[in-house]
Amino acid sequence: MTFPLESEIDKITFVGRPLDPNKGFTSLLDALELLLDLPEIPHFQLWVIGGEINEMNKISQLLKTRPKLNQLMSQGWINIWGRVKRESLPEFYKRSSLVVMPSHREPFGLVAIESMLCGCPVIGTKQGGLSDTIIHGITGIQADLDSPRAIANSILLYLRNPLIRKTRGGFARKWAKFAFTKSNVYDQVRQLYHDRTVPVLKKSEWELSKIYSESSIKEVLYRVEQLLGVGVDEYHIVTSRYHVVAKIKTRLVVSHHENIEC
Repeated sequence: MTFPLESEIDKITFVGRPLDPNKGFTSLLDALELLLDLPEIPHFQLWVIGGEINEMNKISQLLKTRPKLNQLMSQGWINIWGRVKRESLPEFYKRSSLVVMPSHREPFGLVAIESMLCGCPVIGTKQGGLSDTIIHGITGIQADLDSPRAIANSILLYLRNPLIRKTRGGFARKWAKFAFTKSNVYDQVRQLYHDRTVPVLKKSEWELSKIYSESSIKEVLYRVEQLLGVGVDEYHIVTSRYHVVAKIKTRLVVSHHENIEC
């Protein structure tokens, strides 16, 4: 049996902390095992980038518990790079065929933007920041959350259709260069907060008192005053189950006798 040269192999790349459960690395491994069950698939190489030195052995052990992936690793088709310098990442992205982000939680998705800037399409999950950074069917694919089968199907699409992969990689680069410049991001943030009214939520619905005590909120607001050098006159709590966002009205403390409202 003849194998293609390494330079001709499609590289499936994962960037992040593999042992962080929020990154969904095991979902990617499940997806790859589904692919390896198929009778005919293009050869591919898995690049795992991220994790501290002491984690690399644990990642190898995790792969060894999966016979098909262990065989792939023994043949040299899985590379565990560990943590690399940030200035080296663009070279990895450019050499990758696609980047997979099977995250269970991803507030922003910087890896997706970096990948797209380097002309690499991204497969991500439909949640968090990835819902905004990836344009489904144009710059990449938004797969269902925690669905190895959906990730496997998305990977297979790109492995079997290099022209689609190349086209979407080109769109990804143009989109990232346009949408994520500093000026555009600053304008979007400014627009988001400009003249917005804060909804008043009923404590009976959100049960804020059971999650956040008044004393803990005041402690945080006191730290805001100390860090920013402002006085907090009033605040309204907007919350999810795990986060508190407070819109506050402040006064700049100029001296003991003079305050300026902001």
